[in-house]
Amino acid sequence: MSCVKHMTMSSPEIRAFKGILYNKDKIGGIERVVCPPYDVITDAQAYYQKSDHNAIRLELPVPHEDLDQYAAAKRTMQNWLTQKVLVQDPNSIYVYEQEFEFLGRVLTRRGFIALHRLDAKKILTHEETRKKAKADRERLIGTLKTFTSFIFGLYEDQELCIEEMLSAPKKEIIYDFVDEQSIRNRFYRVSDAETLATLASLMSSKKIYVADGHHR
Repeated sequence: MSCVKHMTMSSPEIRAFKGILYNKDKIGGIERVVCPPYDVITDAQAYYQKSDHNAIRLELPVPHEDLDQYAAAKRTMQNWLTQKVLVQDPNSIYVYEQEFEFLGRVLTRRGFIALHRLDAKKILTHEETRKKAKADRERLIGTLKTFTSFIFGLYEDQELCIEEMLSAPKKEIIYDFVDEQSIRNRFYRVSDAETLATLASLMSSKKIYVADGHHR
């Protein structure tokens, strides 16, 4: 196996960013405050009842008093930041693992969360999106100045170079919980400059295929 270790690039496609994370000292368990992407939620009220700080209030907001749903979400987010329920991280990428059982085997799906330069030749879509759904998410993102849902992309890694790097110990565990589907979720921070540069190098020539979340 031959993997690129480091390559200097003037403008990398992949970049770290300052994530906004839940403060574990304020929420009483991360499993109480997470929710799925809005378009797969069938019972929003169940998440509203889980916690006053559940992310449903940002992901699928509702109008409140004299505020429409977008302004209500903005006020909620501002309050949580002021109260330090949400805190801003230093520049990092995040490794996300999901461990689950399938046909009697325990499997792990592993990926990373980062910024990626918009490039229609490298980020490939496969479905059309409805104007209403796009308009809704565009307005929410524009109001919050924050992405509350991920775009799920796939890339080729036949030599397992990226997989090996994401599995390496140079990452800090932030959250580890089991969700309502009995999937174990682990969320790590990676801020090591060498690791970030290596990932950018490995991803520089790859195409990303959008598997889900075109409208997000």
